[in-house]
Amino acid sequence: MTSKESSSGFSVVWVIVVLLVLAAIGFTGWSVANRKDTTTSPTPTAQTPAPVPSPTPSQPADPSEAGKYLVIKEWGVRVLLPSSLKGNVFYALREFDESDGHFEAADLNSKLFQPECRDTAADPGLDVIRTPTPHDGAAGFTHLGDFWYGSIWGKDGCSKFLTGPKADAFNELRHSIMTVEATN
Repeated sequence: MTSKESSSGFSVVWVIVVLLVLAAIGFTGWSVANRKDTTTSPTPTAQTPAPVPSPTPSQPADPSEAGKYLVIKEWGVRVLLPSSLKGNVFYALREFDESDGHFEAADLNSKLFQPECRDTAADPGLDVIRTPTPHDGAAGFTHLGDFWYGSIWGKDGCSKFLTGPKADAFNELRHSIMTVEATN
């Protein structure tokens, strides 16, 4: 019987030794893995922020310059706005074909023209147009890249109902369309 007790005690000792060896290996592996993570990740004080590119004079960070210009981003152009309409003009794009060529138009509108011109469906009749060929009345058109830009003013739009300061702002906007320039 004494031999059974010693063999039973001997196997328990081996189990404990194996568990201790496995625990030591696991702890060593965990310790090495954590030490490797902390040495490869940079400390917050060692990080330097990436340099922020400064805008070039020909391409300001905000092409509207805080609402001073109406930016037609789809075309890469902008139009200087009268001070009374600064930041207060919106547009809707459309395309059409006429007997003298294909045109794209940005129908302009403003909250200032309300309630007479409630939305883009109530078009005041003022458009910035873009065409690949000069328009018949190209005297007031600006040539930028592959396109000619200018204005078409339809007297049948809701602008005929504008009076006083609203009419003045509309007329200033109509004349400022001649200042179309590239944004990029």
